Amino acid sequence: LLLLFVLLVVIYANSFDGKWIFDDTHNIVENRHVHFKVLDLESIRGSFYGFQGHKLNRPFSYLSFGFNYYFHGLKEWGYHLVNFIIHCLCALFVYLFIFNTLHLPRLEKQYGDHAGSIALLAASLWATSPVQVTAVTYIVQRMASMAALFFIMSMFFYLLGRTSEERYRKITFFFLCAVCGFLSLASKENAVMLPLVLFIFDILL
Repeated sequence: LLLLFVLLVVIYANSFDGKWIFDDTHNIVENRHVHFKVLDLESIRGSFYGFQGHKLNRPFSYLSFGFNYYFHGLKEWGYHLVNFIIHCLCALFVYLFIFNTLHLPRLEKQYGDHAGSIALLAASLWATSPVQVTAVTYIVQRMASMAALFFIMSMFFYLLGRTSEERYRKITFFFLCAVCGFLSLASKENAVMLPLVLFIFDILL
C-alpha cells in the first residue's frame, strides 16, 4: 500500500500546478458562497447552496471548497492536494473492501489465502487507471471523488456490520454505513444508487 501511494505521488505530482479550468470558475473562483473569510455557521450554511445561492446543491462538496478557500484562498495547489488525498483514501478503502469481501464464507476457501494480493492488485489498477485522471486533476470534479470515497466507505462498513456477531459492533458499523451514505449523496447525486448496490451485493455474496 505504501508503494501504491508512492506510485500515485509520481503519477499525479505534476497535476499540483494545474490551473482553474471550465466549471472551476463559476463553482469556486467566482462563487462567493464558498469564499470563507471566517468559519461560522452562516458561512457554512451558505456554502450548502452551491453557486446558485437558493437551492440546496451538493452541500458537502461545496463545504470542502469553502474550507479550502479559508486555508488556501485561490491557490490551486491546496485544492489539488485535497483531491489527491481523497483519491488515495478511496484506493485504501477499495483495498479494504475487496480484502474483506474475499474473506466471506462463499469466497474464502478459494481466495482467502491470496486476498491481500488480489485486493492490492485491484486497488492499484483502479487507482492508476487513466479513467481517474479527470476526477483527481480537475478541481471541481472533487464532487465525484468525494461521492466515490463515501460510497465505498459505506459499502465497507455495511460489510463489517453484516459480518459482525456482537450487537454493538453491528449497530456501530451500520450507523457508519448510513453516515457515509448520506455524505456520499451530499457530495453528488449519483450516490442515490447506493441502497440498490448494497442490496445486490448482499444477495450475491
